[in-house]
Amino acid sequence: MRIGEFVRTLALITATALAAPASAEPAFSDFPVAAALQTAPAHPDYTADAATYRTRIRQAVNAGPNAAGHYAIIPIGCGGSCTVIEMVDLRDGRMLTFPVGGEEYYQLALDYRLDSRLIIADWKDVSGGAFNTCVRRFYEIANGNFVLVGETRRTVEDHAPCSE
Repeated sequence: MRIGEFVRTLALITATALAAPASAEPAFSDFPVAAALQTAPAHPDYTADAATYRTRIRQAVNAGPNAAGHYAIIPIGCGGSCTVIEMVDLRDGRMLTFPVGGEEYYQLALDYRLDSRLIIADWKDVSGGAFNTCVRRFYEIANGNFVLVGETRRTVEDHAPCSE
C-alpha cells in the first residue's frame, strides 16, 4: 500500500470512528416485564418503615402498580428540591429501599414504566458546591434488588433542571 492510500484509509477509519454514536443509554424496551400484577395489591406493615408516610403509601398501593409489573414507586417531597423514594412490592407488601434519595440527590426525578424493569434516576450533583452537573443512573429492578446498569454525567447551566 502506498503512503497516499494508507493516509486516506487511516482518515476514513478515523472519520468513521468519530461519527459512530456513543454507546446508547439503556431503553425501557430493553427490560420488558412478562405481565403486570393482576391480583389485589398487598399492603406493607404500616407500623414499620412505612409508618412515616402511611397515607401516601396507602394511596399509592391502592392505585396499583406503576413500575416493573408489580411495584409501587412513591416519590415523597422532603423539603426544597429533596425527594425520598418509597417503594412497595405489591405481591407481598415488602418495602424496598431505593438506592438514591434525600437531600444529597438534589432535584431527584425518576422515570419508570409499568411494562419495564428499568428505572432512570436524574439528579444534580452538588457535592463540589457547583450546580451544573447532572447525573443519570439506570437501574434494573430484579427480584427486589436494584442493579446499576449504567451512569452518565453532563454539564448544564447553573440551576437548570436535570430531568429531560
